[in-house]
Amino acid sequence: PVGAAVWGHLGDRLGRKSTLVWTLIVSFVGLMGIVLDPGYSAIGIWGVAILYLFLIILAIGFGGEWQGALTWIYEFVSNKRTRSLWVVWPDIMLSLGMVVALLGFSWTGVLTGHAFFSWGWRIPFAAGAAVVVVGFILRYKFMESPLFMRVKAAGALAKRPSLSVFREYWRNILLLSFVAMAILGVDFFFLTPLGLPYFEAHGYSSFTAMTTVAIAIIIAITTTVLSSYAASFFSRKLLFTVFAVAVIVLVYPLYMIVNTGVYLYFALALIVYALIGHMLLGLRPIIIADAFPTKYRYSAS
Repeated sequence: PVGAAVWGHLGDRLGRKSTLVWTLIVSFVGLMGIVLDPGYSAIGIWGVAILYLFLIILAIGFGGEWQGALTWIYEFVSNKRTRSLWVVWPDIMLSLGMVVALLGFSWTGVLTGHAFFSWGWRIPFAAGAAVVVVGFILRYKFMESPLFMRVKAAGALAKRPSLSVFREYWRNILLLSFVAMAILGVDFFFLTPLGLPYFEAHGYSSFTAMTTVAIAIIIAITTTVLSSYAASFFSRKLLFTVFAVAVIVLVYPLYMIVNTGVYLYFALALIVYALIGHMLLGLRPIIIADAFPTKYRYSAS
């Protein structure tokens, strides 16, 4: 959230392109710092301190990614009808990234204890740094958002966008924040690595949990695309209401099914959530982006 506030302000003042380039630079520093950390065995507690320092740097860089990419894509698509299909791509790529991370850590998990703790755990972070380099090159070559340039040319940029947007759109921010927390709170339990310790505590092995979550995320990507496509033709408010009610009804039974410790039921629960819950996730980007004007969109999102 701290990174999101900082980058949001810069994105609405300096531009989407330059800000998103800098988020990748900061993220790269964080990733490489983690990869090159000597570790506790070499320098004791300082190894842990260095790890946490670069994790914080990575988090700050990552904090400006999602809303920046959402804003940039939204402002490049001139056809309002098809915007929902395009702005969902940051969520899709985030999901694909989690799949790669889960499969990567499940592979490194087969290493022996010493090999994993000395260098095996660093491999996914090094791979992430390589992806960031590719992203940096691509973003550096892209153009600035045409809507942002139009606002800038008109001299209509906000001087303090992060503060002004709260004053003018506080109702939208509060409502959408609660909606996002409700969606992501459930999603983080079922379909992100954050749920893995809970799954392992209920009898599912680390490898089994990671691969099952990865498969469920792949299924969820399909439903994310379907809901964003539906948003081009049907009322977004109606779609959101229907799927929100479905998630509210299903979330507790699915949670109890996970607790059974039976793998077949566990896998079924994750797949059912992927089919229903990610219908909401596919609607979230377009609803958020539509709620704010260009001069505040990066800060508000």
